[in-house]
Amino acid sequence: MPREVISGVGVGVGVGVGVGVGAAEMSGGVVGMEGAYFLNKHFGVGAQARLISTPAQIEGAAEGATGVEIEDNQFNNASLAVGVYGNQALSKRISVGAKALCGVRFADGIRYVSHQSDATEILQAKGGTAFNYVLGVNFAWRYRTNFAWKLFADLDAAKTTYTYQSYTTTKTLAHATLGAAFSVAF
Repeated sequence: MPREVISGVGVGVGVGVGVGVGAAEMSGGVVGMEGAYFLNKHFGVGAQARLISTPAQIEGAAEGATGVEIEDNQFNNASLAVGVYGNQALSKRISVGAKALCGVRFADGIRYVSHQSDATEILQAKGGTAFNYVLGVNFAWRYRTNFAWKLFADLDAAKTTYTYQSYTTTKTLAHATLGAAFSVAF
């Protein structure tokens, strides 16, 4: 089988989970691009770029407080990752695949501010730059020689720093994504 480059554009719906941070995150949007160069019909190397936006509510952060404003309640992330891709054909048109990637995540955070006297920050969950892991699986249907539709499930995880007043802690922020992608092979 000849070597091939597979690239794709995908969108998905994701749910973020902050481990041990008291953040109730809801579903959000994910958009990304990825490409892989397959050395043979089963193994390839590639990269992924992704943007993730997930709204969050911090339980009890603004309850009973007057003059508290939520300045930003979106966890927005941009990630770049490289790694290995695998593929196994189940038939002439159907295949399953997997990937294991690592890279960097650039994240902003959320911010609650009290405007009672001098705009005192009462809560900030801050992401910054972190090392990111991505694991994923996909199911592809090749409807033309060079075109395929994919259903995928990915799990992104990164250590994230959370700051509350003068207390700082680092926790794992994970994001699970279910989505669909269109792929082109050449």
